[in-house]
Amino acid sequence: MENSFGQMIRSLRINKGLLLREASSLLNIDVAILSKIENGRRSAPWDLINRIADRYAVEINDLIIAWHVDKISKQLKTEKNATEIIDILKVKFQDGTA
Repeated sequence: MENSFGQMIRSLRINKGLLLREASSLLNIDVAILSKIENGRRSAPWDLINRIADRYAVEINDLIIAWHVDKISKQLKTEKNATEIIDILKVKFQDGTA
């Protein structure tokens, strides 16, 4: 898996041989916004995930995982207890109490 959602969609775009402006048109998103998402300077809107999967003909699961990982890691980046929070969440999801 790529390091971030932005890196993942940049790789997909490049592998499809698309310029940034071509991809932005295909995905119906402003070119500047897509650039910021690819560079990790802006979060991607949730609905963009489905458009990417559909228009790039890729599995959505890896996109969803990368999107959530980015979102959660940004929220926990400044938390001193981030590791403890993640450990507790892991247990909650494993035992079904989350």
